[in-house]
Amino acid sequence: MYVALMVIVAGQAAWCGSKALALYAGALFVLFHLRVVTYEEPWLAKQFGGEFDDYRQGVPRWRPRVTPWRSG
Repeated sequence: MYVALMVIVAGQAAWCGSKALALYAGALFVLFHLRVVTYEEPWLAKQFGGEFDDYRQGVPRWRPRVTPWRSG
């Protein structure tokens, strides 16, 4: 959802030629990144332990995968 929202805002910035929207997209990326790194990932690691570590190693944080991730 975070990636989709950033792509939408960046697309609007490109379509409208708006520097303000481009700055907003950049700010969204920084804020989303900080939330994921400081809150969501530590919570998931606490909840799922080693299983989340395996997932994190196989799935990039912001770049979508082309193929499905499989455990093991």
